[in-house]
Amino acid sequence: YDVDASDKSCDMLKIADKKAYKPNLFQADMLDKLPTKKYSTILLLFDGINYLKNTDELVVLFQNTFQGLEEEGIFCFDISTESNCIENFDGFVNLEEDENSFFIHTSEYLADSNTEETRLTIFEKKGFLFQRFDEIHREKIFSVEEILNAIKTTDFEVLGIYNLADNENFLESERNDLEDFNNRLFFFLRRK
Repeated sequence: YDVDASDKSCDMLKIADKKAYKPNLFQADMLDKLPTKKYSTILLLFDGINYLKNTDELVVLFQNTFQGLEEEGIFCFDISTESNCIENFDGFVNLEEDENSFFIHTSEYLADSNTEETRLTIFEKKGFLFQRFDEIHREKIFSVEEILNAIKTTDFEVLGIYNLADNENFLESERNDLEDFNNRLFFFLRRK
């Protein structure tokens, strides 16, 4: 396969560059227009969509992705849902340590803004001292309806909505409760 991959983070691209089977790498934000070449398949996985801040950004992403696909090209992405945040991350605390590092991971779900906030604090041993690094990750939790409305701004055809456990296509299900019984949903779109 001829695979291109992008990330906004230089550090993440450096890690990807060390892989044995690395793709063609370039630095870009997911809201940037794709290169002039057209793709048969575009993947955006592991909560990528949830890092967008609002539905306006969703629209930009879908429009740019649509333009970057060949005719009949497929766009697959996943979302983390509110039930995932509540069940697995609200009030979450994890501590890990070894002789050279100490790692604290906390998360909480902020229902008033539909946001999951994750804080990472890392202490790495440097000689006799420890150096501290802090990261804050905020993920916007979009409803299925918000996602579908943003998709409608393009000519994408929604082929299906799935979870990891079933082969059932939830596209015709009651969309108001999909988030209630699925922690993660996968969307498959095709450029008409």
